[in-house]
Amino acid sequence: MKKIVLSILILFPAGFIQAQKYDTIQVGLSTAVHLIFESNIIKTHIGLGTKEEAGQTVTDILLEDPAGGPRLTITAAIEKFERTNLYVETEDGHYNFILEYAKWPRQQLIPITIEKAIVRKQVRTTPEQSAKAKEVVALSKETKLLEVLAKDVLEKGSTMDDVGEKTQKMEYYLNAIYVKDSYYFFRVTLVNKGAVKYDLGFEGFFIRDKKAKGVNQAPQQVEDLKKKWLYTLNDDVKTIQRKESVKKVYVFEKFTLDPDKHFSIEFWEDEGQRKVEIKLSAKDLLNAKPL
Repeated sequence: MKKIVLSILILFPAGFIQAQKYDTIQVGLSTAVHLIFESNIIKTHIGLGTKEEAGQTVTDILLEDPAGGPRLTITAAIEKFERTNLYVETEDGHYNFILEYAKWPRQQLIPITIEKAIVRKQVRTTPEQSAKAKEVVALSKETKLLEVLAKDVLEKGSTMDDVGEKTQKMEYYLNAIYVKDSYYFFRVTLVNKGAVKYDLGFEGFFIRDKKAKGVNQAPQQVEDLKKKWLYTLNDDVKTIQRKESVKKVYVFEKFTLDPDKHFSIEFWEDEGQRKVEIKLSAKDLLNAKPL
């Protein structure tokens, strides 16, 4: 890797170094020392690192080019070099260290945290970053609201007869659809009546054509509603133990459903054969109860 020699003398007001407390970095002749910063390095300057002897420049300390990364490698070029200072500017702050010679440095890998900075840089955001941050805050607030509303739906009564399927001692049914503002809330109950646990795998949400009667059927049109799926209460529950039931509330951005289509909620067993589909009609959505 390319090595660079820095020979710029940093001038400080009298008493400046004595007034500040800097970390001392021991540097050896045969052992490299690595400083690892929390952000990428922009500039490095060394105080007394070179001198003229017999018309030639003699290098005391070598800095390995960090190539814009967070790591700076330091080695001594001569024994017992004169004690000096090292200045480093990174993306998040300005740092200053004292370098001194040691045949066997105490540390070879030294993490440098932002607390070591003499001056921390003010974080400036672009208009795009500010807009993204506001969007994240807005989404966080929406999620909190949906969580509160979904918990309310979890405890409310049924709005319709059970719609669902049973397969191999597993029951899946939906009996409540609520609506508030631009959100739909679907409450689904999963019941394990078997003797072994059930691991929930894929959950899918689609709008499908209703199957037409007769032999000649056009290819079925399928619309994935993943983008409309905003939140799930109890989403972290992926295993239903034996003789246990679990309720989940799925929250969607409001959508429309044509009379010749149905809304399909699909559940697949993880690494298993069981798969069910709960189908809801346009009439079911229109009969959703206000929350």
